[in-house]
Formats: sequence, structure tokens, C-alpha cells
Amino acid sequence: MKRPTLLTIIDYSLPSTQARLWVLDLAKHRELYRELVAHGRGTGDDHAQHFSNDPGGSHQSSLGLFLTGEVYNGSNGYSAAAGRPGARRQRPRPRACGS
Repeated sequence: MKRPTLLTIIDYSLPSTQARLWVLDLAKHRELYRELVAHGRGTGDDHAQHFSNDPGGSHQSSLGLFLTGEVYNGSNGYSAAAGRPGARRQRPRPRACGS
């Protein structure tokens, strides 16, 4: 597998009213984007407080590391499918991640 050159980070300790998503270019050592990002229903109001990796309908955001799959224009706008799980995520691709 080719080594990824982009890294996306979401800091859920920041409120959803602040830019808390960064896209970094690791090859060029620079920030490409800093954007607002929502969290899932049931995760909290402005601050994310409750998380789940239950694909059975919690609609809460998940913590962990993910490789993203294909990108598409979904019902929530520009989105990326969650790929294989990382350290703390145990179920692969249970739902999509929208912007």
C-alpha cells in the first residue's frame, strides 16, 4: 500500500462552532485546510461528550483512527466513507462520515 501523504485530524475537545478539523499535507509539511465539522446526533450540543462505535443506530461520533475510503456527495454534503479501523475502532466501515 502506498504511504498516505494527507492526514485529517478532528479535535473533539473544541466546540462545533470553532474550526476543529485540519487536513495536513505530510509530504510538504503544511496545513491545507482548517474547517468546521459537526459531530453525530447524541454526541452532545456544542461540545462532544458521548461517543460510540455501535453501528446499530446510536448516531454518535466515534473516537479512533480511520483510513478513509471513497469520497462522495451524500445527504450531508461532501463525505468520505470510513475505511479500516485504527487503534480504538473495532468495526470496519459501519457508516459514512459527512461534512
